[in-house]
Amino acid sequence: MSWLRLIPIAFVGVLATEGLAPPALHSPGLPLNVRPPADTLDPAEGARIYETLCAGCHALGIPARTAPPLAHVAMRYRQAYPDRDEAVARLADYVRAPAAARSVLSPEIVQRWGVMPALPLPDEQLRAVALYVWSIPESTLSIPRGQGPRGPHAHPSAGGGRP
Repeated sequence: MSWLRLIPIAFVGVLATEGLAPPALHSPGLPLNVRPPADTLDPAEGARIYETLCAGCHALGIPARTAPPLAHVAMRYRQAYPDRDEAVARLADYVRAPAAARSVLSPEIVQRWGVMPALPLPDEQLRAVALYVWSIPESTLSIPRGQGPRGPHAHPSAGGGRP
């Protein structure tokens, strides 16, 4: 292991000795039946967290970046958990401690993109970003003009591009 990879571990160790340690990386959070409803969350805070921590990997829609588009993730959570509060709680739990076995995405999608790293955020922030993801409309998944298989950069045999 490279010594550079040990720096964050050493930093957390120093913070812990000073009483300033961040929340546990794999804290279980509050049980689903104890969490306040999503109405108490700030979706604007969730959007800020997305822009700061998630947008580097997750585009809102197509084209994808290095992880599935969040509109697809939102659609799958709405399908798996029709109740918004349960979906928000489940998504927050997943982001806290991701695992392929707990993903609502298909095994093929998980195999293609892999499992995201855990985000050690406080429960309130995890739930705010989960509410933001829940609110992303499926229409965000539509392919932007010129970026589909028949767009200007497509191979001529696909009906696009220059001959």
